[in-house]
Amino acid sequence: MVPGDYVILLQVMRRGFTIGRFITGQQKKTWIGEGESPRTIVRRRKFERKNLFSIFFKSNAPVLIHAVDNDETIDHDYYIENCLKPVVKEIRKQRKSNEEGINIIPHPPYSPDLEPCDYWVNDYIKQNLTDQPDEKSLARGVSKLIKNIPEEELKKTFDKVLERMELCINNHGDYFEHSIK
Repeated sequence: MVPGDYVILLQVMRRGFTIGRFITGQQKKTWIGEGESPRTIVRRRKFERKNLFSIFFKSNAPVLIHAVDNDETIDHDYYIENCLKPVVKEIRKQRKSNEEGINIIPHPPYSPDLEPCDYWVNDYIKQNLTDQPDEKSLARGVSKLIKNIPEEELKKTFDKVLERMELCINNHGDYFEHSIK
């Protein structure tokens, strides 16, 4: 663990990668090159099954990548049984770091401006993961992709978290995404 490490929960849905996004009509538009055919845009039905992953990571590596089984009820009991043990082990390492005088920054309250999942990880997965034929290959693909994110890429992203926190403070908690270069 290094100063500034903390654990983040990322939830990834198959072909969606976002939760609760508004549909504005802009999603129907796509750029095509000269001579290219328009791409087919596949729309999911409202209640179609989705695949959910819980991914906990820190600034230099993933801590846990867990594919949630279909038809599984996800509540606090599920997370305790399936995700908590490796994460608690990592938190204990953080506490040891605290005892040695290394300060660990607590995760801020939810804000899309401060969430690496919102401004980086979701796009990274979309850009680097191809369509998968079934749930098992999707779970393997997501796991492999997350495990192989270069450490420098993770460090750069966590450095952005600190920059964004500073922007949030300088803007008195107001929205600041528009001011990022």
